[in-house]
Amino acid sequence: MSGTLLALAGLVLLGPPEVELERLRAALEREPEDVELRHAFAGQAIEAGRLVEAEKALREVLRRAPDRLDAALDLAMLLLDTRRTEQALPLLERVVEAAPADEDALSGLVSALIDLGRPTDALLRLQQPSDRLLPLRAFAQLRAGNTAKALDDIGTCLERRPDEWPLRVLAAVAFAVGGRLEAADREVDLAAERAPATAANVPYARAFVAFLRGNVTLAQRSMAEARAKAPGAFEPASTSFTPMAFATSDEVIFLDWASKLPDGPLLRTPALELTMGRASPAKTLSCTRATVMAAVLESPERLARCEATRVPFTLTARGLDARGAAGRCLEAATATARPPLPDGVTCRAALTLQSSP
Repeated sequence: MSGTLLALAGLVLLGPPEVELERLRAALEREPEDVELRHAFAGQAIEAGRLVEAEKALREVLRRAPDRLDAALDLAMLLLDTRRTEQALPLLERVVEAAPADEDALSGLVSALIDLGRPTDALLRLQQPSDRLLPLRAFAQLRAGNTAKALDDIGTCLERRPDEWPLRVLAAVAFAVGGRLEAADREVDLAAERAPATAANVPYARAFVAFLRGNVTLAQRSMAEARAKAPGAFEPASTSFTPMAFATSDEVIFLDWASKLPDGPLLRTPALELTMGRASPAKTLSCTRATVMAAVLESPERLARCEATRVPFTLTARGLDARGAAGRCLEAATATARPPLPDGVTCRAALTLQSSP
């Protein structure tokens, strides 16, 4: 809700949300032409969680008073909160055009553009962001794949607000995506020192970094903690899941992987498997970093012999051709697997991500 609506609602609040909502409803029945009263009713309906009534009231305010930018913004934010971003976008564009200094409206517009897969357009709106909006630009930079620029913005934010733990979480994600896992771990620890015990973002970030390290046990344990603190928030199939909360494609892969984890001890990862066989000198390799980082090979001795087999794994074995980005990705994920392939032996390998049975 915008500051204007909060202030207006605050003038008439005298009791619990539902009680006040009924008082305003009665007043509105007596004075149905009162736009200010209807706007206040919408604000109280939002406070009471009666979003359908709130939306109806806001639309009626705008029908009666089309120039009410505060009502347009409140309706846009309600639409964003209920995942109707495409409907919110034209309202936000209208408010920002009329009131470019309104940071609530600009923040909403940028969030909508990011949510619609338009981070580059969002960045055009944030060329000279205020301190308040700089973290949002960092998030947009991550969505656009500009990790270095995101880290620059996050660094500036942390110089000014070193104790703001959500910035530490965002820094951890950015460092992890950039391959700087030790720095990511440090930021998670700093966030944990500052965050309330109920914060789910911190164990989530720890799980994400552990996933990229190939530490499946820690990733599983930390995700269980995050889910306990925020049920549904990390489950793509849940109505509580908000895609806008996640900045990178690696996080999408991670959440898909995490959604397939069993509740009990992780003995194997049925969602991942390695298909391989003897070949010389070439191999076919398909690898995404986050997928490989999820895995620890269960039968490295079979891979070392280059037997033609399908091997379930939680981390691939080392020794495959390390040329190219895919090879480097494999090498980074396989430092602990033994034994390595014998000298002079090359395997043909194809990595695939499959749904759990």
